[in-house]
Amino acid sequence: SYLRFIENRLRESFGFEGTPIRLVVRARKEEEQ
Repeated sequence: SYLRFIENRLRESFGFEGTPIRLVVRARKEEEQ
């Protein structure tokens, strides 16, 4: 899914391995609304 793609991107860019990406995804959703 698109969210999975974003998570992998963030992990590669920021090195978030095992870090809850949900916070970032949640922030993105709030921006869309």
